[in-house]
This record gives sequence, C-alpha cells and structure tokens, in this order.
Amino acid sequence: MKTLFVLLESTINWERLLLQIGRSVYVMLFSFVLVFLSACKKEKLDFTSDNRPEEIAYSNLRIMNFGFFQEVTFNGDTLTYHGKDWMFGNPPTQFFQEAGGLMGISWKIPQVLFKNKDSLELGLKNFKGESMKFQLARNPSVPMDYYTLPTEGVGQPWAVPVPRDTTLPKKATHFKIRIVNLTKALPALPIPSQFGPLENLYGAVTLAYADGTAVSPETSNIGANQRVSSYVEVPYGAYQFKVLTSDGRQISAGVHGLHKDKRAKRQLNPPTSRIDYVRPDSNIVMHSSNTYAPLKAFEPGGAYTIVVVPQYCDYYLSKGNTIAVQTVQNQFQIIEDRPIIPNQQFFKVQAINAGANQNIRVQIDGKEVSPLLNYGEYADARILNANAEVLCEVKDTKGNVLASKKVVALANQNISLWVWRNKQGSLEIVPVYNNLSQEMYSPVSGDYGGFNRYEYTSYAGMRFFNFCADESYINFTLNDGQLIKARNIYVIEPDLTKINLNLEPGLPKIDKPYSIWDETLSRQGDAAFNFKVYRSITPEVNPGTWVSNVPFLPNDVFVANPALYTNVGREVPHFNTGVYSIALIGSTKSGASNQARIICIKHSK
Repeated sequence: MKTLFVLLESTINWERLLLQIGRSVYVMLFSFVLVFLSACKKEKLDFTSDNRPEEIAYSNLRIMNFGFFQEVTFNGDTLTYHGKDWMFGNPPTQFFQEAGGLMGISWKIPQVLFKNKDSLELGLKNFKGESMKFQLARNPSVPMDYYTLPTEGVGQPWAVPVPRDTTLPKKATHFKIRIVNLTKALPALPIPSQFGPLENLYGAVTLAYADGTAVSPETSNIGANQRVSSYVEVPYGAYQFKVLTSDGRQISAGVHGLHKDKRAKRQLNPPTSRIDYVRPDSNIVMHSSNTYAPLKAFEPGGAYTIVVVPQYCDYYLSKGNTIAVQTVQNQFQIIEDRPIIPNQQFFKVQAINAGANQNIRVQIDGKEVSPLLNYGEYADARILNANAEVLCEVKDTKGNVLASKKVVALANQNISLWVWRNKQGSLEIVPVYNNLSQEMYSPVSGDYGGFNRYEYTSYAGMRFFNFCADESYINFTLNDGQLIKARNIYVIEPDLTKINLNLEPGLPKIDKPYSIWDETLSRQGDAAFNFKVYRSITPEVNPGTWVSNVPFLPNDVFVANPALYTNVGREVPHFNTGVYSIALIGSTKSGASNQARIICIKHSK
C-alpha cells in the first residue's frame, strides 16, 4: 500500500492539480457574477424613461400675445391649463411646456393641430374673462403673425394678422427691419395722477436712429390704418432704435431683454412716457429725462419687426406715493421675424487719428478703411470679412507707410484702431476690442458663474484711455476732481484703478474696463457734469493735479441731437444710452502742434 501511494505521488503533480481546480472554480464564479450583473443592468434599463418632450414641428403661423390671453382652444378642444390657481405655476401641457400650461408672449402653432384640416378655429380668453375666436388658414402663402392686443381703447381689432418676411437680406452684411403700427386711442388713467393725464400716442409713427434721424422714408409716417411698412436693409451692428410720433415725441419701449417673456412692466410718467422711478435714499418718485429704448445687437442676415402696440405699464399717483397703479400705453417691442444666426463671417473696424499732426489714412490688407483723417478725427466703422490675422497700415497722403501692425480680427468683433504718437515719437497702432453687447459681468456668485452674467439694455458704457505720451498716469474725474464712482449709478468694478484711474499711455485696460452709467442719471441730483483730466506722479496718488491746459469734456457731447427734445418742449437729458470711448489724445507740452484734448466716440448708433 505504501508502495502504491509512493507510485501515485510520483505520477501525479498534486500542486498543479489543485491549482487547476481552483482556477476552474474561480472562472465559474466570475462568470456567474457577470451574468448576474448583466441581468441586473438590463433590468435597470427597463425601468428608465426619457422625460424630455418630443420634438414639435411648427407651422409658419405665430401668435404674438400682447393682449395677455392665456387660455387657448382649437376647434373647441382646450390646449392650455386653466385651473383656479393658474397664477401660481400650473403643470405644463402638451403644447405649452414652458409657460406653466398657459400661452406666453409668443406661440408658434404646431403643425399637428392642422392634421386632416384645412383651417382651424382659434379661441382665446384673457385674464379678465374676455374671449374671441377667429379662423387660421393651414398653409398661408407667406408666414403670418397674429398680434393680439389689450381690449382697452379703440382704433384696432383685438387680433391683427400681419405677414412676415423670413427671407435673407440682399446684402449679407445687412439685416432687414420694418415698423408695424398697432397703436390705439386709449382711455384715461384709471386713477388720476398728480403728474398729469396719459399722453396720447395714437397716430402715425416713424422708425429712427438714436439721434432721431429717420431710418428710411419707407419706415416713416406709417399710419394706424396702414399698419405695416416694407422692410429696409441696414448694416448689422448695435443700435438703439427709437419710435417717434408725427410731431417728434418719443414712444417708450416695453420691457426687453431677459424679462421680455415674464410680463414685466415699465414705470412711465403719464404725460411724457419717460422713465419714472423711486429714489431709494428718499423713497420719493423721481422723473428721468430719458425715454426708454433698448440697446440691441442686430445680426447680419436677421429680419426684425418693431411693433408699436398697447402694453401694460405702471405709473405713480404723486411724488410721495410709491404704490404703482397699472394702465395701458402704446409702447414698442422688437420682434425677431426669422431665427437669428450668430455672426460668423464679419467684423467691424474703425480708424482714429489720436496723435498724428498730419492727414493719414488706414488700410487693412490693402483695403481702405478710412478717408483722410486729420488729428482728432475718426472714421465710421467699416465691415470686413473676418480673418485670423490682418495687416493694418497707416499711410500718409503720398502712400508712405508710417506704421503697421498685424491684428487678430475674428467674427463679430468691433475693433478701434487708435493711431497715436508714442514716447519715442513714432506713430503706433493700438487695437482696442469694444464690447457692444448687452451682456454684463458682476461677481455675485462663486459657485455658479451663470449667475454672474446678466443683460442690461439701457445704459451708457464708458471706457477711458490715455493716448498722451507726456502723461505717465492720468485720472478722469468729474467737475473739480470728484471721483466718477460718486456719480455712477452702478459700477461693475468697485476698484476704480481698473476703470478710469492710473491710465498709462498706450495701454488700454482690459479687465472689466467699462464704467456703467444708468439711464436715469438724474436720480443723482439732476446736475450737469464735466469730465476732467488729472495727472499723477505715482499710482498711489489720485486724482492728483488737474491738467489745466486740457479742456474739459462737457456732458453735452453725449447727446447727439438736443433738438430731438427741445423741439417738443422737453428737457434735454445729460446723456444718451450707448457705448462710448473717452480718450486723452495728443501732447500736453506747450506749443505742441497736436495739443492735448479729450475726445468722445460713440460706437453704437
């Protein structure tokens, strides 16, 4: 027996046998675990679902809901949620996912509602219980908007069909714009105001630029019966369009920007339609000298309608009564008539002679971007095709190159080319990238950067520069050395050294460089102001010493056309909304041919 065990031990490698058995068991266990986990995973997928709403195909019909209608029916079928608590966040419905089950400010009608039908009966009911019905054609020959109006007043029906044009402009660098007049003769204020009766804005209207210049004869004197003007083409860019009555009074805009779909309202002065507000330090109603008109970037290839239509607003009864009362006034709104595609092809460039005591012209890649510019003159912005890098050249009247620089020029940028004389006495090109958007940044949240970005549609954005090589540090102040911060309504950057103090020659500040002035500057006491230049020997001393041989810049320069106000017997504001560059240029040395002065350039129109 012992001999047999020895024989078996000699013929069988027990260690290898046990190792093979262990591996087989491990493989079996691992395979079982995989099968189990796979079954669990499959079972988990079976219990998941996609909650996103299905993609909806839309017709070319829109409802522009200025009548504040919420409840919608089609051929008698209710599409909106209209329970008792509709003001407090209703559940969404199939066709009204983002409006709490109610119709918002605009609604594109889904194609599925027209299934097997040539037309539909649309029924609408507003918050006052008033209702109306009208027929919608399934496939109109052109895209169509139906503007619903508040039921107050006379002169227009409750719903007005307006065709829209969604084709591209003829010029790729332009956008299309028109004006639609849906004004009504409105009733008196529900409660009389100490400030006066409601201004009558019913009648013909004209589309104008910020300075009151008419955009085109095609968009001028459009009557309430004619209603719709033709489209005109305008070069793309940042504009503050205004709407004028036949006698030149300005019509206020309704709320724009991030609040346009939230039923927010303007606070208007009844007899002038100017901006009213409550002064926070005294709790007294104050009158601004500005009429609200939003600053907006209009994209190349876009199509826009400016519609004048009754909209709800608030007003105050007296200076001491800060409880707002609701009424209706004719106000304008900017509507996009086709989906806006961000500009990916063009940029704008502007040349400025900030130091050459001779006539110069500026070229980019051999193309003229300015006429002859003498000292202190600047050209209108030109539109060019964007390139990763362009060659900018400054030439004299004989074609000699006086300065050159390669500049990055990307799509949608707005670039100012400042030509100045540096400390070495040579001409130099300094490119400055202007921010003409309405998006601002304020560091209110460190956790989520989205909270730090907001939109502001009515302001003066002022950026300060030093293009005087004789001054190592300059500071822009108000009147007699007052820091600008003391008069600002809202300054994005509280550290003034990053805005308008300690400016070095030829070195533009780029870290949040704009000083933001609110449209209602008059709340600071209604006093006029002047910009002055002070010099500092070191950055620690400011504002320093007044540079007495540099004339001050009065606030008058910020109002392009005072007659826009005086012709209708109204006070001229201290400044107009827009984006500005304010620069000290030239030389402060006695006897210099290019004597130093402050210039102001408005980049928006």
